[in-house]
Amino acid sequence: MVIGVDLGGTNVRGAVVSQDATLSRRVERPSFARHGADACLRALHEVIAEVSGGDPPDAVGIAIPGHIDAVRGVVLWAPNFGEEVDGRLRIWENVDVFGPLSDLGAPIAIGNDANLAALGEYRFGIGQGTNGFVLYTLGTGVGTGVIVSPDCVQGDLATASVYIGHKGGAAEMGHVKVVTDGRLCGCGSRGCLETYCGTAGLLQTAAECGITVDSPKALFDAAMQGNASALEAWREFGGHLGRAVGNTINIWAPELIAIGGQVAGAWDYFAPEMERVARANSVASLSSNTRIVRAERVDDAGILGAGALAHGAVL
Repeated sequence: MVIGVDLGGTNVRGAVVSQDATLSRRVERPSFARHGADACLRALHEVIAEVSGGDPPDAVGIAIPGHIDAVRGVVLWAPNFGEEVDGRLRIWENVDVFGPLSDLGAPIAIGNDANLAALGEYRFGIGQGTNGFVLYTLGTGVGTGVIVSPDCVQGDLATASVYIGHKGGAAEMGHVKVVTDGRLCGCGSRGCLETYCGTAGLLQTAAECGITVDSPKALFDAAMQGNASALEAWREFGGHLGRAVGNTINIWAPELIAIGGQVAGAWDYFAPEMERVARANSVASLSSNTRIVRAERVDDAGILGAGALAHGAVL
């Protein structure tokens, strides 16, 4: 029994993951991401225990947002997780994951949520067989994962691999700058993509465009009804995302870039502007070789990637 878990800013979701990507015993619970590490890790533990049904799993893979030290099992930094203290979020820093889960009696493997979502989409979704693949996950924050295939390197790379960089911190495209001296980000900088294309940033853009909504779904519904302010908010969202995607093309020159996460459901309202800006801000000879598409495994890429990681731990 191999369990894959996707820890998000709103919910923690888990399932038994088979070698052929079949998911069973699905469980979803609130993640309590802003109620302190103890509450969040307790929710994580409870989901794993419920999925396992009382039987010790053979391995557990967990996709976690932030900068992850996968060897020590520590979340070094996670700007959207923490505890509200005096009206401010005291974010996760150096949070031990392995310790609180040690009584599960199973090997545990952890990785950055976007990296593992990219692995899941590459192995079991629209990224299959591509030479160089980048996934954007749009949700509470903005994450990215990069898959490097053998044809993308000069040297000896035996199989497609997730690029994690030195000390596991690579591919944080949510923190590239898309607006000079723009909105303050949880990372401490200003103008990051996440402050415009994360959930809170999107809702702020909507308000600035003249429509107050409480969720991306509500903004999507308003756009479907032809609300001009909602349509403008999604267009601005696409423009900011397009600047980051253009940088991704210039840096990685992937065959395919996929846009995932629940916000990708509004594809028709932001994608035209995203693609226009991305093409305008990338080298033509690189851009012509890169396709930009909506992700396929929107709901379960993180679980699948975490499960694939755990299967590797078993093998």
